[in-house]
Amino acid sequence: MSEAPSPGHRPTAQDLAVARVPIEPWRLLTSPVPPGVENVPTDRPALLVVNHTPLSVLEVPLMVLA
Repeated sequence: MSEAPSPGHRPTAQDLAVARVPIEPWRLLTSPVPPGVENVPTDRPALLVVNHTPLSVLEVPLMVLA
């Protein structure tokens, strides 16, 4: 079993590519556009929050990988 990433771990390009594979069909159907993404800091941690809906389990990966 692989070790869990430590807090503050930044995913590599390979990590993101692997994560995109299972959600690509959903992304193509919904074409998400995260408004305000230019305001997300890149020099420190940020908290991304989604609505509490039945589809919220899919919203988090879409927000992160959009």
